[in-house]
Formats: sequence, structure tokens, C-alpha cells
Amino acid sequence: MEKALRYVRENRTWSDAQEELANERMSTYRCNMSFADPNITDKISDLLEEFGDDNDLPEGWWMEYGDADDIYYML
Repeated sequence: MEKALRYVRENRTWSDAQEELANERMSTYRCNMSFADPNITDKISDLLEEFGDDNDLPEGWWMEYGDADDIYYML
């Protein structure tokens, strides 16, 4: 999982400003990342699937570690 997290960190396409705004929304509205910025959670899912494809892992392999919101907090 550490390699996958590193892959997501190195290949993320969202900006620091976008992440900061999403964090602010989560704090203000007491919501999760998928509500605050669904684009970030979608990209996290996509990157984890790409990592899985590159490493012969089954589709959805990363979900045993949690959903995209959980992975966001691991980053």
C-alpha cells in the first residue's frame, strides 16, 4: 500500500489550492472528501486502479484499505 500511496502522491493532478479548499469545506460542513471535492476522490480511485493495473492487482484491490476518502487521509 505504501507504494500505491507514493504513486498517488507523485501522479496527483489536483492543486494544493484545490486540496486546501476541499479541506476547508470538510471542516466547515463536516462532510467527507467525496462531498467536498468529488474530483479529488475520483482521481484517487483512478490512480489506485492504474497502479493496480501496472502491478497485476485485481480491480478494486485497494478497497480493503478503505474508500477513496480513507485513502485521502493516508496521503
